[in-house]
Amino acid sequence: MRSTVFELLGDWRLCATTSGFFDSPRIDSAALAFSEVSGARVRMDVRFLRAGRIHEIVGMVDTRPGKSGLFKWRGRGARLIVAQGWWGVRVSTDSQLALLRYPGTWMSGAGAVLLARADVESRTLESLTAARAGELGLSSMEITTLGWRR
Repeated sequence: MRSTVFELLGDWRLCATTSGFFDSPRIDSAALAFSEVSGARVRMDVRFLRAGRIHEIVGMVDTRPGKSGLFKWRGRGARLIVAQGWWGVRVSTDSQLALLRYPGTWMSGAGAVLLARADVESRTLESLTAARAGELGLSSMEITTLGWRR
């Protein structure tokens, strides 16, 4: 079962990725924050360290998926021309983990991003992810390909 964008409200940290933009070893300490703007949109703030500098991406996420089941994201400023559609949003039943799947764009490849709430201990992430794999829609093969961010 897919989750809604509203289940993402609050603060998250990037824990692991299969590929795509956040797979770069130059990107560190990524955090995402989701806040409700209106019933139709949620604001997404992404902050990360790259080459020692803090970068921020601000975007809006439609709260209703499109015909294909994707939640559409649109950035601000120069990133306005980049629309990123996620294959889906899955949040664990305890709301501690979330998996965002995306098909990729001309700027980044397809992949999945695993997020955790701030109070989830780093040392338990891998075992917690394995235990919640079914809820998140992760296959055993995908778990083995996750690139963990420490």
